[in-house]
Amino acid sequence: MPRRLKVLVTGMGWVANGDLETLSVCNLVKVAPEDFLSGEFDLPVVCQIGPQHYVKHKNNLPFGFAGFVKNPSEYELPERKAG
Repeated sequence: MPRRLKVLVTGMGWVANGDLETLSVCNLVKVAPEDFLSGEFDLPVVCQIGPQHYVKHKNNLPFGFAGFVKNPSEYELPERKAG
């Protein structure tokens, strides 16, 4: 397996958790969302993120899953810096 492999699993539900269970036999090291993009790893890693990690409220209100499901148009993808 490639040493610098980075696997990202999106979602926190049954399917995502099943993905993680399946990947567990691959001996990937689980890393935090904050470390996944910026980190340099010498071994294969996996990271699980939920919508609170990749969307933000348009009015900068705190993320709430119920609000996100009920009014997804109130949320947007944050701008990502190149690099």
